Amino acid sequence: MSKPKKIILYSFLSLAAIYILFFPACTPELAVRRHLLFTNPLHVFSYVQKGPMYSFYAVPSIELSSIWLKKTPIGWYIESSGTGP
Repeated sequence: MSKPKKIILYSFLSLAAIYILFFPACTPELAVRRHLLFTNPLHVFSYVQKGPMYSFYAVPSIELSSIWLKKTPIGWYIESSGTGP
């Protein structure tokens, strides 16, 4: 691979990593999964249940099962998480 192609590839991968780590998620479930990835990586593929209220999600298999989300113009982020509503 030539040097300019390597530079373009590495810059694209670094920008993608920055976007994934620091910007809000485009869907609520993706925001919950990212939160699970950083707090408890073993439960990333756990069942995510939508709650009865808007922007409330629950993950029954972990202790911090209640997750509240907030929507901004650029995406979703975790507002708070805990053991109950």
